[in-house]
Amino acid sequence: MAEYSEDAHKHVEAYASVTKKLGWRQQGPLDKDIACDVCRPKSNGEPNVHGVDALFEFDCPYSERPRLVLVDGKQYKMDSIGGKSVFLKWMKDLARAVEHLNGSRQALLTDRAIPEEVPLDIGVIAWDCPDWDRKRAVKWMKTAGETTLRREPAVLLLLSTRDHLSRMLTISKFIEKHADVQFAFHREGRHLQWSSTVPPEAIHSHFLMARHRTDTGKLKVGALHFGHNASTIEARAIIHRFLSASPDFKRRHLWSTLPQAQASRLGEYIATECGRFSVPSTSIKVKHTPITLYQSR
Repeated sequence: MAEYSEDAHKHVEAYASVTKKLGWRQQGPLDKDIACDVCRPKSNGEPNVHGVDALFEFDCPYSERPRLVLVDGKQYKMDSIGGKSVFLKWMKDLARAVEHLNGSRQALLTDRAIPEEVPLDIGVIAWDCPDWDRKRAVKWMKTAGETTLRREPAVLLLLSTRDHLSRMLTISKFIEKHADVQFAFHREGRHLQWSSTVPPEAIHSHFLMARHRTDTGKLKVGALHFGHNASTIEARAIIHRFLSASPDFKRRHLWSTLPQAQASRLGEYIATECGRFSVPSTSIKVKHTPITLYQSR
């Protein structure tokens, strides 16, 4: 966060504007320090602080309780990173900030009016990369992900790339376009829980159960699909996800961000593979939904 530039600030502003549609509530101003009760005070007696690019609260559909997420904005080119070591440093620094701020309950209450019972246990690195290269980034992140950052209590760390930021924009456009949009989440020992809030974890999933009402009041149920290709394996995975959510489903819609031709091909694969699951081939209707690409401001 020390490298917080004007471009990174604009990026976090854009990120914050999208999260409102997803049910996140911004807590306090952007790019403002919060005093740390965990770190030792400075030699002059002043408290150490943690730079906070953005802090959000949302009603978690998994726990049905409010949670906090700390967002750290980054804007770096691929060539200036060079490999996984930078990702690991980002993650370690963010994990430390999340832990320390969660332990600074008086400062959170004083500076952001956040009650003690609302946990901060999620950190998101919002990385805007002007020369984005998915293949290189995936390779780096895969090797970085093999390193475990052990924390107690657990801290969820997420690296949001341009793909995820585009996904957030697409979800927000879907919410704008349709009425009464809700998304489904599994809770242990319960059936699907429907919520208008999209938690950080869901943004990193390529399959998001969704429903909305049409102009005639009819309820359409299906899923948003953020895939990269159309294949038999993908078709089977989609059918399995629908069956896991509702074994007796009769009609589902798949709003896919694949290009039109690939979305049509995926529909053909799904119709063919439905027989393997004893599901009518017309049970899943695939429709192309354009993805809204994130652009730097």
